[in-house]
Amino acid sequence: MLIVLTGLLASISIASPASKTIPTPTTPPSAEVQLVLGNPSGATVSRINSDTRTIAACMPNRSSIRTRDWRSFVTTIRKVEAATGYDFLSVLSSSIQDALETSTGSEATTRAGTNPCE
Repeated sequence: MLIVLTGLLASISIASPASKTIPTPTTPPSAEVQLVLGNPSGATVSRINSDTRTIAACMPNRSSIRTRDWRSFVTTIRKVEAATGYDFLSVLSSSIQDALETSTGSEATTRAGTNPCE
């Protein structure tokens, strides 16, 4: 089973709570982030360990990257967390979080440009 999370990095304008308006992006998203966690079929969170395969990618929102290998945008989960402000693996123990959040795994290739999460 794969657990996939995807989202955008964007600046948003927060309206006052009294106005009851939905926050809207003030600029186009700067990047798309994707996190993949490989979990054995039917496995529960308790079976995730420091050897669980993870992939994190942070791709700039530019058409010029279309011909580039996605692996050149591989980064760590920790860098995606820093860029987004989310703690994605908070239900795991600190030692497992540390192992998974700092690994780029075997997917990383030579960087082909600036990674928005780094």
